[in-house]
Amino acid sequence: MEISACESFGVFTSMMSMSGDSITSRQSVEARFPALPGEVVVGKVAAVLPEANRDTRTLRLRIELPNRGQRLQAGLFAQVRLHGAPREVLAVPSEAVIQTGRRALVYVAEPGGPLRPVEVETGSQAGTWTEIRSGLALGQQVVASGQFLIDSEASLQGVLVRANAGTASHAASATPAPAASQAGHVHPSGASR
Repeated sequence: MEISACESFGVFTSMMSMSGDSITSRQSVEARFPALPGEVVVGKVAAVLPEANRDTRTLRLRIELPNRGQRLQAGLFAQVRLHGAPREVLAVPSEAVIQTGRRALVYVAEPGGPLRPVEVETGSQAGTWTEIRSGLALGQQVVASGQFLIDSEASLQGVLVRANAGTASHAASATPAPAASQAGHVHPSGASR
């Protein structure tokens, strides 16, 4: 984040574009500055600029901060936290989400034991939780640990099946028992329900 010099400071920051629908003008923000340890400056979102950066998939925000005592100076860097109204969302532990580059997957534990990869649309993150906008239902069991081993094994089995196409023998393997977690609700503060 870069700060421009004014009576009321303007901080320009970038946010992931998937969070854009939850950002509003006049939304409350907190800014912390490495140059001013322990000091928190409370301000507001002045504008969400209309164009997203295609390379980084981010939106640019302009935030206004009061400059009491003229302590804020042009060129300082800040860490900014947006505050919004708490809302309930379907969320899973962030480590349960496998980002492939083109899509996001989670492994769902079906009743009776088999695991099934499910494509999901992710939203915002709060602490160690990731919002799931579509693809899962409340109460479904998801693999929260060991999913990369499962994903790797599934890819390997797919290669073996294609290599053995036309033959009756298929490679058998054992899958380590992953830790399962239940999809649940969280508030942006990260508290789970």
